[in-house]
Amino acid sequence: MNLAGAALGREFLTRHRWGFAAIAAYVVALAAWMQFSAAPMIATVTPGELPDLSLHFIFTILVPTTCVAFYFVAVFSFGLSGDISARESMYPRRLFTLPLPSSALAAWPMIYGSAAMALLWLAVFVVGIRPSGVAAPALWPALFLPAVVAWMQAITWQSYPLPGMRLIVAVVWLAVIDATVLLSLHFQASQTFMVALLAPQLPLAYLVARNGVARARRGDIAAWGTGAATSRPVEERRFESPTQAQGWYEWQRHGRVLPVWVAILLTMELALLFLDDTPTIVFRLLVAAVLTPPVMAVFVAPALASTSSDARDAFGLAAFDATRPMTSAALVGARLRMALQSTLAAWGVAALMIPAALLLSGRWSLVAEKLSETIAYVGGLRAGVIALLLAVFLVATTWRALVGSLYIGMSGRRWLIRGSPLIALVLIIALGMTADWVLGSGRAQKVIWEGFFITLFALASIKAGASIAAFRRLHQQRLVADQRLLLLAAVWCAAVLLVYGTLAWLAETPLIPRSVLMFMAILAIPLARPALAPSALARNRHR
Repeated sequence: MNLAGAALGREFLTRHRWGFAAIAAYVVALAAWMQFSAAPMIATVTPGELPDLSLHFIFTILVPTTCVAFYFVAVFSFGLSGDISARESMYPRRLFTLPLPSSALAAWPMIYGSAAMALLWLAVFVVGIRPSGVAAPALWPALFLPAVVAWMQAITWQSYPLPGMRLIVAVVWLAVIDATVLLSLHFQASQTFMVALLAPQLPLAYLVARNGVARARRGDIAAWGTGAATSRPVEERRFESPTQAQGWYEWQRHGRVLPVWVAILLTMELALLFLDDTPTIVFRLLVAAVLTPPVMAVFVAPALASTSSDARDAFGLAAFDATRPMTSAALVGARLRMALQSTLAAWGVAALMIPAALLLSGRWSLVAEKLSETIAYVGGLRAGVIALLLAVFLVATTWRALVGSLYIGMSGRRWLIRGSPLIALVLIIALGMTADWVLGSGRAQKVIWEGFFITLFALASIKAGASIAAFRRLHQQRLVADQRLLLLAAVWCAAVLLVYGTLAWLAETPLIPRSVLMFMAILAIPLARPALAPSALARNRHR
């Protein structure tokens, strides 16, 4: 390895060493778990169809591996430090000052990204997939994953004539790659054919990436109709108030992150609908697609909560941020509004992509039949209310996931911000494995049902105590006016009563105590964690 490779390798290792260490720990833990776990990994396998995977396999292998793969895509394409919707290249400008040719600047990140993806697949295959008994090829996925990261690098390092065009190109091109691979699987293509199909993707992606890096190094940005590149025009905007300017600024920095990743993930998930028409598989894919926005919100929340305007210091607080003519509460309010706009945009993407995929794949009839049966069983009015409540719940859950860890990002603590996505992933895996165990154990279901009321009461009491403490701190530190605190408390109480009334109307049965519904409504409406954000920002702002 020459000095260029060592320098860029140190760049990735220094900035993401804890993430790489966590991935290595996961592989070791998976190997140990597979040695001692006797839980079934796969239920049925039908040639030419997707396997009916158990929850155990999904939450121990499939979900973590998918998350790690997208983490590698974000890391090696420099997607964590740029704006994917902007016109200019996302390749960091600070690396252009290195005494290296553009070919080396493009080649070494692609080499590291491809190697990381290949090693990830081989490690998971050896320690997890093969011992589980799932029939999966060993060779060509080790080329498919590097091809994905290589093309994402090539796409993100190019400049584009219009804002947001990069996202469209990424989604379309990934859909083409996925569709090609899925069709090859469906027609049971040989290993030789798959290798011959995927191997040329790496050099082609490198040529595109090198062109993008060279143009970005010259400061060129593509323009329509000129046949040449132009410098980026200066955009002049006028704002009537600091609050309006801050809202625009927050959206430009963070608002597009969640919709972009939801679009990319849904492209890959919904492509599986074209491969298998088994009702069980179709509905599992739909459930995964519907859960994509709230789950992704958990992982992008720390990035959205970062307080620095400098991508190189995403965990600190720059002087420009600290000296804005706004209170800490107003800054947090702008972030909350941005999170709501980002949530609505992400669900707008999902609302367009999911029905389109069902119609194009011919799976809409299965869903329509199930919906008709549900409406006939529960009644039209109740079914409509349930659908509306479910939609509101999913949107609110996504927004809650974005703002729930806002105080973590506002604190400016590196270890807490970097560790929160890992903690969230571990909790999701633990909950999935616990659900798999509970569904297979009648005794566990009995114990949980008997302690359900006590558990809800304890959780509601903890939330109430934390909310009181957060409001008291805001009052003592004079971060929010008392009238505003009373208004927030009144709005929260009204929201809780509305949710409780809806649940009580839907569950008209003496088997479920009304107190349980009240505890569920209290836990559903966020209060304590968003209330801690102004205090965390004020402390980080003045230290």
